[in-house]
Amino acid sequence: MRDNIKKAIGLAAAILYFATAIFAVIQAALPAEQSSEVSASFAIFTGLFGEGVTEIKVMDKTVTFEDFAGFLRKFIGHFGLFGLLGFLSFIATSSFKDKSKWLIIDLLTTFFFASLTETIQLITPGRGGMFSDVVLDMQGAVLSVVSLTAIQSVVYAIKKEPQAKPNYIATLFFISFIALYLGFNSGSVNTTICFYFYLIVGGVASVISLIFSFINKKI
Repeated sequence: MRDNIKKAIGLAAAILYFATAIFAVIQAALPAEQSSEVSASFAIFTGLFGEGVTEIKVMDKTVTFEDFAGFLRKFIGHFGLFGLLGFLSFIATSSFKDKSKWLIIDLLTTFFFASLTETIQLITPGRGGMFSDVVLDMQGAVLSVVSLTAIQSVVYAIKKEPQAKPNYIATLFFISFIALYLGFNSGSVNTTICFYFYLIVGGVASVISLIFSFINKKI
């Protein structure tokens, strides 16, 4: 019964994964004007901007409506959306044997969709694809996977269940996308904010994952 529930959850996550990936592809095909309208809608939805309010103060710095919409486009449309894909792919394959192998497959599949969306933008009116955005997408996905791996390792330790293999794959991906960011950084303030969030949260999760993987190996 328990295995059937896990399989059902995994199947639902897989369906949601591909639905979300298709949504990302469709969004990538939107002309620049429509894409900007979507970002503006999110910015307005926050309630920070309204009639007559075109800029706000954040830590003594002026943030315009356009700046904030651009940040949301990066943080939600790239980092957040692909973070969701990372989460769904992990859940979809969580009950599979040899999780290390499936983590690689999960992240390579997500990398394919990240690359596809940027390739589509190369031929979309008013838009342009950038490898730095592929890196940003993957940082979101990897952060989800690293965080879930850390949680999984802690749960194994609490239940005193040994892991078949310490899972270092997620941490290796985490480090790889730090290096890729440093090599292909666009210099944007928005991507820099996302990177530091990735670095801090992912670094903590990686340390937890490695420590508890070692503990679980000794159980």
